[in-house]
Amino acid sequence: EYGGYERVGFNARVTRPLAGGELSLTANLLKLKADNPGSVAAGAPFGKRGTGADPLENDPFRGVWNTYLVFVTRKEVDQQQLGARWTGAIGGFEGDFSFYGVHRAVWNPIPVDLIDLDRNGGGVRGALSRSYSTGAGELEWHAGVDLDLQSDDRKEWGNDDGAPPLGDPPLLSQDEDVRGLGVFLQVNLELPGGADALAGLRYDSHRFEAKDWLPGGGDDSGD
Repeated sequence: EYGGYERVGFNARVTRPLAGGELSLTANLLKLKADNPGSVAAGAPFGKRGTGADPLENDPFRGVWNTYLVFVTRKEVDQQQLGARWTGAIGGFEGDFSFYGVHRAVWNPIPVDLIDLDRNGGGVRGALSRSYSTGAGELEWHAGVDLDLQSDDRKEWGNDDGAPPLGDPPLLSQDEDVRGLGVFLQVNLELPGGADALAGLRYDSHRFEAKDWLPGGGDDSGD
């Protein structure tokens, strides 16, 4: 028998008035440990781990392939995330500003390989909006910009009973960085009869960079 998981999560949110608007603070924590039994072995009784014929052909509880037991396949995740958002009036406009930061660590032995990932990310977003009365109806526009950053320290090892082989170098060792920038504009016009006319425009730019730390590696950066 091989399978099961443990998961602990925490979520909290606090709001309060600030500078004529409202400030919201959010925190999320996650800790996960899960075994990965993969597929079950056809023709093997439950608990036999794929080592023999199954006299109970229709028994849905069958054993796990021995491969998953040898490599101790599983996933362990630790994640922490913080965020803040403020909304309120700014000089005749309605403002909406937010930011977040996140850290995620993943330990993931799979058959043959072992993935070790350490990730940091974050982003900011700012938007302004305003409404006008027209002869046709209410005109409202929203405009803003958002920026997201992510940085990964990624390693891959051989898998020796769920751990890196003692003394062996990693199979892969690289830093991976991603940057995303977006600019947007949206206009909404109320029309007679209760209909709305909506138009939007958005531009996005993404950049991916990878730095290989193994001898003989190269720079795989790209736009």
